[in-house]
Amino acid sequence: MNKPSKRQPGRPKTSDTSQNVKEQILALSSRLFMEHGYEKVSLDAIADACGVTKASVYYYFHNKAELFTASIVMLMGNVRHQTKLILDRPGSLPERLREVVRAYLQVRHSDFESMLREVRPHVTDEQMAAMRQAEGGIHELMAETFRDAMSKGEIGEANPLFLSHAFSALLMIGGRELETSPFSSREEAADAIVAFFCSGTHARDLME
Repeated sequence: MNKPSKRQPGRPKTSDTSQNVKEQILALSSRLFMEHGYEKVSLDAIADACGVTKASVYYYFHNKAELFTASIVMLMGNVRHQTKLILDRPGSLPERLREVVRAYLQVRHSDFESMLREVRPHVTDEQMAAMRQAEGGIHELMAETFRDAMSKGEIGEANPLFLSHAFSALLMIGGRELETSPFSSREEAADAIVAFFCSGTHARDLME
């Protein structure tokens, strides 16, 4: 009689959907990393949040740096997709930018640049490049939106990629906790960010 083969340590049971488990780990870890930063989030905490063992996390990811990289790349891809859905809607540029800001402010974020500086000693050059490339996808999307707005005369001529980074910097300010933010609400933050940005780019229909 053949003996049943042993599963590798940490490998999900055959009744589990492997891809779903991996996606759950990525989704929850990305949220934890973005809320608390790299150092404060342990693999134990991620495993607990996902309802799996730490060995299961190691089955999919060799170490914390690999998981961090994969979760950030996935997150940036999701952000780009959701941002594109908003920007593809009808409406003026300020209206669509407000929706982008409001969506962004729904979720707590650590400062992305600070987080990358924190994680830099722990990741490889290739991992850092992968995260930067994923981030760049969002900037390219925003730059294309600004480029299109320039062609329509909605905003003045400027470097579209610079405008994307400038808009991102304003999002970082608005994304601070309300206790330390100059704004009393997310709605106020969204209106102020877009008004300030559009005044600098001479956008038409500024606050319509």
